[in-house]
Amino acid sequence: MLMCSKHITAHSRLVMLDLISFVVLLALCLPCVHYFSKARTRRRLPLPPGPKPWPIFGNIFDLPKDKPWVTYREWSSDLIYLDLPQQPTVILNTSQAILDLMEGRSKLYADKPPMVMDELLNWDWNFAFMPYGSEWRATRRTFHQHFNQQAAQKYHPIQTREIRVFLKRVIAMSNENKILDSGVVSQTFAATILDIVYGMRIHDFSDEFVSLSRKAVECLVISRLPGVFWVEYFPWLRHLPSWLPFSSARRFAAQYRHLVDTAHHKAFDALQDTATNKAAAPSVATTLIHDLRNQPQDTEHYKQSERAARDATGVAYAAAVDTQYGVMLHFFLAMVAYPDVQKRAQEDLDFFVGPGRLPTFEDSASLPFIQAILLEVLRWHPIVPLGLPHRAFEDDEYRGYSIPAGTIVMANTWAMLHDPKDYPDPEAFNPDRFMRDGALNPEVRSPVAAFGYGRRICPGRHLATESLALMIASILHVFNVEPTEDDVSTGTTTGLFSYPEKIPCRLVPRSQAAVDLINAESS
Repeated sequence: MLMCSKHITAHSRLVMLDLISFVVLLALCLPCVHYFSKARTRRRLPLPPGPKPWPIFGNIFDLPKDKPWVTYREWSSDLIYLDLPQQPTVILNTSQAILDLMEGRSKLYADKPPMVMDELLNWDWNFAFMPYGSEWRATRRTFHQHFNQQAAQKYHPIQTREIRVFLKRVIAMSNENKILDSGVVSQTFAATILDIVYGMRIHDFSDEFVSLSRKAVECLVISRLPGVFWVEYFPWLRHLPSWLPFSSARRFAAQYRHLVDTAHHKAFDALQDTATNKAAAPSVATTLIHDLRNQPQDTEHYKQSERAARDATGVAYAAAVDTQYGVMLHFFLAMVAYPDVQKRAQEDLDFFVGPGRLPTFEDSASLPFIQAILLEVLRWHPIVPLGLPHRAFEDDEYRGYSIPAGTIVMANTWAMLHDPKDYPDPEAFNPDRFMRDGALNPEVRSPVAAFGYGRRICPGRHLATESLALMIASILHVFNVEPTEDDVSTGTTTGLFSYPEKIPCRLVPRSQAAVDLINAESS
């Protein structure tokens, strides 16, 4: 009986162990079963609606050639699926869809798709295009350290100086009609960012580093036009000899790649030499280089830090100019198309700033209507109307539709910022939509979407908006923006960046006192 009892006890223990093992195994397996069941369900879910694809070519021939952001909105669907070879793409077409996915599920959509043209042009070091990962985090962390909202304040003296130099350049323009030279606008932002990033003082738009930045961004804008280079959809085309048809991507890359490399490295390399003997002017790059000097150089950490420093400063140098330049061009267009807005802003400037000085950053709180003008410019014509492409990390579902892992997801920022539910009469330029009782209305959705979304939102937006607001205030304080044509067109170009088709305006001093003030304060 004793032996039998022992066997029963042992058997009971084995049964108990088996039961416990089964429960543990079940607990471990259930999440997997749930995941694969959900994955199968997602595969059974339909893809978002979109045009019927062609065999092999998918929807390549359906890509809109002119202002695709407008066409996509006219297709009237929250989500649009484009079956593109190697690049299945979903367009998010409404505020709700964009915010639900890009903000509400930002981790899932923080990745970026690798682009063949970025690699061929050597633009893949730009952290705006990097896949989500350790290299991206290191570069963005370096950039954010020097361009976050608090850090950006130390660059106010440089920004103020260059904006006042711009005012003086306008006064000195040789043409009698004072027709705006858009190159002077671009030069202002180039001079500002080159001083901040590399400690360089720029006095001429033909300066080598201004030209390098302009050409490097020019090739980027062209290369990212959907449908321009089929190598994005058929990557094997990159291996064709450049003299064969369908190898235009290789020929284009061969033309520009050296310029991109030079823009990326030349200024940083030059500073590495001068920073050693402390001859370089203070700048973001010299600070980073001095920090690198204190690290052991034969380590992987040093290599990563050096690469992050080089890439972060290169992005600031190459990307900041064209975006701010575009915003200012749209501002000038708005002023000639809506003169009442200009008059209202000048009344505020006359009252809060007065005739005896130029605006400063300290005036910002007293000039909410100037801030509202900037917000409306960003909303009215966002510079990157379709945003930059993101990529889904894993399978997702939204509103009964499947978004498979690896799908490129693009937010129609223009459609979001022209949603009449959020912005009544969205085609009109109306800064008052952001105002209430003489102050900015916090209940109106900010057009921060113009700077991107979620974890990939532009980290340089604070520096940009501060520069833009002060430049707008300074221009309106001393100049009238007048049209040069009777019929002002508000049309825009098509591309990665969207600019006005033309800028039919001139800057005319409001008075001789304004001229004297410019000469006195910009000397």
